[in-house]
Amino acid sequence: MGLKLSEFLIELRRRRVLRVAVIYTVVGVGAIEGLRLLFEAIGLPMIIWYVLAVCILLGFPAALVLGQVLEVTPEEPLHSPSSRMGGTSRTLAVVGLLSAAVAGYFLLR
Repeated sequence: MGLKLSEFLIELRRRRVLRVAVIYTVVGVGAIEGLRLLFEAIGLPMIIWYVLAVCILLGFPAALVLGQVLEVTPEEPLHSPSSRMGGTSRTLAVVGLLSAAVAGYFLLR
């Protein structure tokens, strides 16, 4: 099992999925906090902020899956050779959907 996990992490690094995750997290948290401050200052209803925050959170798994499936080159994004939703992509998709469902549950309850 250790060998499979190390291969998985090497593949994520090669495809720069971890970079996508870090950048999306930093930008997403910044956007959510900035929008919260703006909404409080202007006096807009916070339900709009909640909807925007959920949209940003639900976009995270999609960004990870796209980071796995597409290899971005300076010329254009290319479909990776294993973009047929193989084991790694399927695992990422399942983990992303489950994390989005859990985040949505806690945000909307």
